[in-house]
Amino acid sequence: MGKHPQNLRNTKSSAAELKPVWVKTADAVKLVGLSSSCLKNYRLRQGYLIEGIHWVYTNSGRRMILYNVELLCDWVANRACPEIHLKKIEAYLKKQSRKR
Repeated sequence: MGKHPQNLRNTKSSAAELKPVWVKTADAVKLVGLSSSCLKNYRLRQGYLIEGIHWVYTNSGRRMILYNVELLCDWVANRACPEIHLKKIEAYLKKQSRKR
């Protein structure tokens, strides 16, 4: 499993240097306090959790899903104010494009 968000603050790397941390559904459930069925419902509703941003399939059989810890936690914290979360997504995408 990847690092928990609270542990990321204890590293010496700056936030810009950190790679995205992807976790399995069971770990995502523990991090954000939502059930796996709740996360599934948010994935299936268009506009809530975005494939390739908040979550990805890890194989062609679509059996395992990984969640982006940074963006999932931010989405949960800012569900009431989606504009703030959209800015976080934009910053994340910018950071990823600079790494390539």
